[in-house]
Amino acid sequence: MVTSNTTEESDGTLEKNGLADGNYCLVAWDLDTTGSRLMDEICQIGAYTPTSSFSQYVMPYRDLTQAARRRHNIRIITIGKYRMMKDFKRGKILKTKSEISALVDFIHWLEEQKGSTDGVILLRHENRKVITPLLLEALCKYNLMDDFRRVVVGFADGYAFAENRCSKTVRYFSLRTLARILLHRDEGELDHAHDRARAIFEVALNVSGVEGSGPIEESKRIEEDVKMLVQSLQPFSCPTGTEEKGLLELKATVVRQDSFRPVFVAMLGQTRRDRLRAYALRALLVEAGLNLAFTEEAFKEGGADGVKKLLEERTQAKTADLDDVHRLLMEHFAPEEYPKTMESQQYEKRPNRRGYQNRRGRVKSESKSKKTDSEDEGGNAIKDVGAGDAPSDTTLDTTGSTPSKTVSSSRSVESSPQSGDREITSPDSNAH
Repeated sequence: MVTSNTTEESDGTLEKNGLADGNYCLVAWDLDTTGSRLMDEICQIGAYTPTSSFSQYVMPYRDLTQAARRRHNIRIITIGKYRMMKDFKRGKILKTKSEISALVDFIHWLEEQKGSTDGVILLRHENRKVITPLLLEALCKYNLMDDFRRVVVGFADGYAFAENRCSKTVRYFSLRTLARILLHRDEGELDHAHDRARAIFEVALNVSGVEGSGPIEESKRIEEDVKMLVQSLQPFSCPTGTEEKGLLELKATVVRQDSFRPVFVAMLGQTRRDRLRAYALRALLVEAGLNLAFTEEAFKEGGADGVKKLLEERTQAKTADLDDVHRLLMEHFAPEEYPKTMESQQYEKRPNRRGYQNRRGRVKSESKSKKTDSEDEGGNAIKDVGAGDAPSDTTLDTTGSTPSKTVSSSRSVESSPQSGDREITSPDSNAH
């Protein structure tokens, strides 16, 4: 149902038209999140205008990913029975609220900034749309979209605005790059959302060419500059309803993407190069509007030729990519006719890293113990030791019915294991 609704509504007419002319309030904003997926949560909401700013940390239910911890320099710690958020760069505990409380405060703050204007335009700066779907998803979860629509009329794309204005002078248009070039700020000053929100506003002013001679707070023409900036950003803006439709499309894309998980599960568990290849091949299917059920129907009707014909009609990819996608699909639909490749078989038989390390340590310890026993038999190198002084590299005596850890120097040659007894040896012992 989600896929069909998204296909009918995504005609692209609204995305080509910006916001109508009006008296708008421009607010730069950004989020700190636990990750970059739609299922991730908000950690901090930051917003900035020349006259006011907003910053509120949010306690998420899940922990931050490793990439998010490095990017934001925050992590979730547990003290006793309580979870807390800590800024480990500054070494202090942060004051947090629940997600619904933070969103309600954010909407109230936006209402104050709106005042007598026609509405608020939220200015973001990101290449991939991550924070906008996360914000809209959180608002829908707590039934706050109606209050949000009454205040916010649209979203502006600062990344596309900078790319359009600075394409001849700058090669990369990320916020950190532009802040370093235009504002002379280090990357460490953009760890948190409220710092990036201010940088987004100042970068947009610099890119538009209407910034004042002094700092933003001391500029006398700041109101006129903001009005000119809003006019410059209107072609790069879209209504709030367009972003809501984009969220529906993203959800439908995630559903189609998850349907192909059984096909690409082997490649996703291998090296980084294989994972990137799996992402690229899966994107070909998802962007073509295909899912696993639709592809399986083509296989039932026409077999391997039907699947290949469907891929050629719906996707416009290179021959090598089509061959790889077709091979993976046929390995899933007809494994008896299309056996898995050698790389997949090797991956399935490969033990996990922890078990492999434990095995190496066990073999090394057993090798040491066998060497020690041989020295004991030949040169009487080990003295009698007590129970509490037994070395850690001794092996269990498997000759008796009850294992014993005691190593004795008076052990006779007859007590050594015979050919029929069970004995654990290291690979190196066979070489001798």
